[in-house]
Order: sequence, then C-alpha cells, then structure tokens
Amino acid sequence: MNELKPTKFITRQHGDNLRKAWMHCAHYGFPLNAAFTIHFAVAGLRGHYIKGRQTVYQRLRKWLQSHGADIFACGWVMESSPQGKDAHLHGAVHLPDNIMTDDLCDFLNGVVGGFENAVDVRPVNDNGWLRYMLKGCHQDDYEYFNIRRKHRKAQGIIWGKRCGVSQAIDSSERNARIDHKRTLTELQIAKRRSNLLEPLTAE
Repeated sequence: MNELKPTKFITRQHGDNLRKAWMHCAHYGFPLNAAFTIHFAVAGLRGHYIKGRQTVYQRLRKWLQSHGADIFACGWVMESSPQGKDAHLHGAVHLPDNIMTDDLCDFLNGVVGGFENAVDVRPVNDNGWLRYMLKGCHQDDYEYFNIRRKHRKAQGIIWGKRCGVSQAIDSSERNARIDHKRTLTELQIAKRRSNLLEPLTAE
C-alpha cells in the first residue's frame, strides 16, 4: 500500500537516513563515488517509474555482485516535474576499483533500453551530489540540509517511495558495523592494558 501514496517532499527523517548512510560509507572505505540520473519518460516509462526504479535497483545490485563488489552501497531519490510528467531517479552508488563510470553508464543504458539522454552518469568527488539529491526536501529543511538557493524549489509529486538506501547501509546495518568496530577497539584497548600490566621477567 505504501507504494500508492503520493509524496510532495523528502521527510527530514528519510533525508537524514540518506545523509548518514553517505557519511558512513565514506568513513568505512566504500564511498558513494558514482552519481547517476535516469529519466523514465525519455526511456518510455512515463507511467511506470515505480517498476522502473525497482528494476534498475535489482539489476544494478546483481551486476555489481557479478563484478566482484563486496557490498551494494547505494542511495537514491525520486523526483518529478511540477506536472508529474518527468519522473526521474537520482542515485549514488559505490563502484569498486575495477568498474569505471563508463561501465556503469553502459549498463544502465542497457537496463532502460538505450534511449538517448535517458541516462547520465558522472563521478562523485565531494558532498555536492548529496546536497543535490536532498533538494526535494520540505522548504523548512533547506537550511538544515544546506541546499543551494538555486535548487530550492518543489520537486514534484511522486507516487510510492521517494528516498531510500540499500539494505547494506540502512540504519540497522550501520549500527551493527559501528558496534563491531567499537567491540574491536575495546578488545584492542584491553589487550594493550593487559600487556602493560604484565610483570617484568628477569633475563
């Protein structure tokens, strides 16, 4: 039923989840280093963007896994024109060293049928793309998410889910990874302390 509900903006909760996932990926060594946009209307999927988004997501995950990716780290948002006639998907994904942005572009073009101007892919070098993805937030959150003034406008009505991250970087997985690192750190500290407390032996 959630897929049938219209939304006008990204909630602060969902925006925070995307932002935290982005920062988490950068901190743990698998940054979201490739940006992509897919225009579903151009690809002939004007009224089928929910299914289109799901297809892109599922096939992208399998494609990356088949190319040796250790983790499927991806965040995405849906936007539309004010009239709802140009639904499009903005995403960011982690590409391992053996996959180039051109490879991703070729793959996504194949997924949506190879229509000209349906797909745009580019490397990500800073947090500017994250801010761009979050521009569909509520106007009260423009300052909160540091949205550039030229991007501060409504991003259309979307039916279904508007913003999300892959399971590998959702809140539960992020917390588990943080807890695991904390445990390892505590063990290292305990070991260091025990070494300092070991009695000196005569040579």
